[in-house]
Amino acid sequence: MTNHSTSSDRLAPPVGGFQEIDGRRVFVHRSGSGGPAVVFLPGASAVGLDYFGVQQGVAQFTTAVVYDRGGTGYSDHLPLPRTAAAVATELHELLHAQGIAAPYVLVAHSLGGLYAHRFAQLYPQEVAGLVWLDAFHGDWDDFMPPEASLVAVEQMAPDLEQLEQMRPVLREMFAELLVDYPEHMRQALLDVKVSDRGIRVGIAERTKLAALATELQVGPNIPDVPVIALTVVGTDPGQQALMLEQTAQEMYDGRTRMDAARVSAVSHGEQRILTDTSHHRLCFDRPDAVVQAIRDVVDRAARPWTRPDHARRSEVPVLTISQLAATAGVTVRTVRHYHHFGLLPEPERDSSGYRCYDAQAAVDLIRIRTLADAGVPLARIDALLHAQPTEFASAITDIDAALQRKIDQLAAYRRRIAELASGERLVLPPEVVAILNRMRSLGVSERRVRLERDSWILIQALDPSSMPQRIRDKNARFDNPETTRLYLACDQSVDWDPHDPRLDRLIDDLDAWETKHARDSSGGSGNLKLVFSRIFAEASPAWQRILDALAHRAEQRQTTEQRRTAEQRRTAGHNS
Repeated sequence: MTNHSTSSDRLAPPVGGFQEIDGRRVFVHRSGSGGPAVVFLPGASAVGLDYFGVQQGVAQFTTAVVYDRGGTGYSDHLPLPRTAAAVATELHELLHAQGIAAPYVLVAHSLGGLYAHRFAQLYPQEVAGLVWLDAFHGDWDDFMPPEASLVAVEQMAPDLEQLEQMRPVLREMFAELLVDYPEHMRQALLDVKVSDRGIRVGIAERTKLAALATELQVGPNIPDVPVIALTVVGTDPGQQALMLEQTAQEMYDGRTRMDAARVSAVSHGEQRILTDTSHHRLCFDRPDAVVQAIRDVVDRAARPWTRPDHARRSEVPVLTISQLAATAGVTVRTVRHYHHFGLLPEPERDSSGYRCYDAQAAVDLIRIRTLADAGVPLARIDALLHAQPTEFASAITDIDAALQRKIDQLAAYRRRIAELASGERLVLPPEVVAILNRMRSLGVSERRVRLERDSWILIQALDPSSMPQRIRDKNARFDNPETTRLYLACDQSVDWDPHDPRLDRLIDDLDAWETKHARDSSGGSGNLKLVFSRIFAEASPAWQRILDALAHRAEQRQTTEQRRTAEQRRTAGHNS
């Protein structure tokens, strides 16, 4: 059921209502009755009610539906641009939610042509016919000069700042187009079309046009249904201001060939060329031509027909350039690049303006792409394609060997790059790396591990001959549970205050360990070898206190031991 309510912060449509789709409101207005129903797909910057005039003419003989895509016109906001599949799916859900029976005649203007094409790809059984109103085509770039490619069209479009400056002119232009509309509709449409949202939506929908075309190129052709294309070649002052006259003429010629190719691809196709209007004025200047084209397609869709023998398609399968590119997994630009270098012969165009490729062209293109992906220079690819079988096989063997060498080299690079994640592998022997990993597994902090790593790097640089024994000693200490406990306790104390009472207990434990293992020490404190070095002490005030306290106690023990030894010597002297 259509919901006619509107929110207070959104402009209200003068007619029609809303259908909820996926929790969003989509504007829709239907008029007339009967079938097949006619559905209008607006161009960029257009809204459904821009086609109200022709809708009323179509409503005289069948159901006519206008709507606003999600994110445009009176419909709820959506991020733009959207994929063609998303727009087509939304329209399909809208028509079914409205209870409008399929199949439909899709009437597509400008950008709407890309969305109508995608709808026909996804739901071919629900399309009774197509009317192209100077509409975009998935193979647009095949027919246009480079200056009018989809990417160029996108870049050529005015930006937000330019449109803001043009707002008064735009309002005047739209007012002139809508002069025959009822007053309440004219004012409402002017408000929505020159609103901030309306201007931003127009800019957003004109982005990523090439991506939309690519989306269509990987899908099937349109179904074999009646098609009429209205091709507009009248002078467009706005277009002339944006490009050279020669480019504009080439663009008109390209449109004519493009629409001719479109209608020749179906059994009942017809092109009608209009010279007395321009692209954006078509439905306002020539509503009669639009309504007549729609009526003719509706009539043809409603009666059975057979294709004349002279118009039957060739029994030999042919591919367009976009289909050929999709088959080989490359872009149309890549195919043209190979044409330019003479690697892939360029076929003649048919009477409709299409390049027609056969299966051998697909095989050749795949061979070219495979060799190019393997890093073979284009000049050598050309020689290989013309080589004798034995020469070709030998060359492939050489290429395979070169690739294997490259793979081995890249594998070595990957190992080196992986080692960068933990720098110790680059400068330390595996036995030391194993010790560092063992510390991590015991729960030692990464900060402490890094300090340990740095000390090993210095030892390796200054005293490399001692490394094997130090490695054995370090592993032996970690094999001792008591030593490991003290190691972890020291690690945890790194951020303690130097006057923390817990340090006193830790110093006592470490000193007891030192006393017990004093016989294992060779010069200096064995405990210092266990846990600390001057690098570590500088990293933590708490560790500095531990180091100083243990060194002091060791010195006291040494002094006591020296006195005891001296006393024993004196006693022995007296006794002798």
